[in-house]
Amino acid sequence: MRSSAVLILSRISSKRLERGVILLALPLFLALASHQLMLPGLNYDEAFDVVPAMQLLLDQPVELLRGSGLHIAGHTLPLMVMDYKGVIHTYWALFFLWALGINVFALRLSCLFLSLLTMALTYRFVRQLYGPWAAAVTLLLLAVNPSFIFWSRQGVLWTTAMLTCGMGALAAFASWRREGRAWGLISGAFLLGLGLSAKLSFLWFPVALAISVALHQVANCKWNLKLGTHNLQLYSLGLLALLLGLLPLLLYNLQTGGTVDVLLRNLRTSYYGVNNLAYLSNLRLRWDHLRALLDGSNFWYLGSIHHDPVFPLAFWVSTAIILACCLRPRSPQPRRFLFPLLMMALMVLQSGATVSGLWPEHYLLLLPFPQLTIALGLEILRRHLSPRWLAACLSTLALALLMVSQIRVDLLYHRGLARSGGFSAHSDAIYELARYLDRKGRPIVAMDWGIKASVQFLTQGRINTVERFGFQSLDHPSANFAAEVASYLENRDTCYIFHAPAETVYKGRREAFEELVRQRGLTPDGKRIIYDRSTRPLFVVMGVDERSLQ
Repeated sequence: MRSSAVLILSRISSKRLERGVILLALPLFLALASHQLMLPGLNYDEAFDVVPAMQLLLDQPVELLRGSGLHIAGHTLPLMVMDYKGVIHTYWALFFLWALGINVFALRLSCLFLSLLTMALTYRFVRQLYGPWAAAVTLLLLAVNPSFIFWSRQGVLWTTAMLTCGMGALAAFASWRREGRAWGLISGAFLLGLGLSAKLSFLWFPVALAISVALHQVANCKWNLKLGTHNLQLYSLGLLALLLGLLPLLLYNLQTGGTVDVLLRNLRTSYYGVNNLAYLSNLRLRWDHLRALLDGSNFWYLGSIHHDPVFPLAFWVSTAIILACCLRPRSPQPRRFLFPLLMMALMVLQSGATVSGLWPEHYLLLLPFPQLTIALGLEILRRHLSPRWLAACLSTLALALLMVSQIRVDLLYHRGLARSGGFSAHSDAIYELARYLDRKGRPIVAMDWGIKASVQFLTQGRINTVERFGFQSLDHPSANFAAEVASYLENRDTCYIFHAPAETVYKGRREAFEELVRQRGLTPDGKRIIYDRSTRPLFVVMGVDERSLQ
């Protein structure tokens, strides 16, 4: 009777602890992530994904990539927003924009709710595979992590839906393993397909997962996902679910072949000049990205760079503990503790080649495996240290120290962001530019990347900017640049928007434009300069006659 009572009490205490962790982690994340949510400024790619959602809500003509879309009930639904990036965020944001209005707050709030879903799925996956204590630690560390917080705020830009799909797939597969329910395999396969439709770089995740599972099978460990079971009907349903998740990507390529075309053209050298044959050199850069992911130093554009020295140390110590305990002969430690390290290593190895650029935000997919690694390292210490009360106290103290250190970095970034408003393509100067253009109501031609989509969204489509800088080359205008711009010079009311020289992405356009204007007997004039909060010039508004735009 006494032992039964103790067991019941321990279960009640465990459930209360779980509820307490969830009630702490989710509001803590929302508080840190939603503070000054309008900052930094709306980024071009962030707006680009949701302009179609805005156009659907306002019944405006939807801009389709390569003209590809589905025509349903009088509406045209886009399938992809870029050749390697899908429309999950586009449709996810629809409800929030409808309910709260077409504005940056509603857009970013939709991203925060997607990250809350990611946290819930992460908790479910970790709890099923490693227990409630590891799940609680992982959730708490994820809730305060600078990378997770600040990438979540602009989740459309970083395609945080990939992480939601990945964690959802792991949670579903874990349910299939533990309970043998078919829905786990089917929903997990669907989410893997949906993640690939969200963004092509998600391919790292299922490849790493497949190799990790295969290595566990070869090692004949206890973590057996029943892949040897000859249930053809179940696996056929799983394959159909995978294809269903891939449907937007498949339909888009059946209509246009766009993704295949991009892959073939960027196999050796990407559009942004990355040499995929220089694999080892690329991996050295990726190592720097991993270090920045761990210490939270990715966010220069928020106004300052800050480092957390505690979290990387905890990660590498936990890594050493897990490897030492799990790889020794006849280790009592479950080898499934190696899973987060395997996933991270395999995704890093895949990241040395790209169709775009080698950017640190690609490592969004590695979250929350560093947090899980630390949780498992602490779990091992709890099991081996004695007395138990001392192990519990030390683990709790370590967790508290980690959380305080991460929160310190979060608050420092928020302080820097309040001063700067964001730098470069993330500056809140875009809000002033959109207000200025909306008041003028003139035809607008964007002469550089980073202008059109943001202005469209911020003015709810009232200013439909035309882009005429040409995507063919970053370094110089194309041969038909003059022909593309000349027709707009007939209307003297047209405004031409450039970036200031230090912020220009597509070079040489302003010089070519001014030369073209002079050849036509006009004078490039009427400048209006938009500055960021540091008084650094960011946007230049130009006309082609003597009339001032002020």
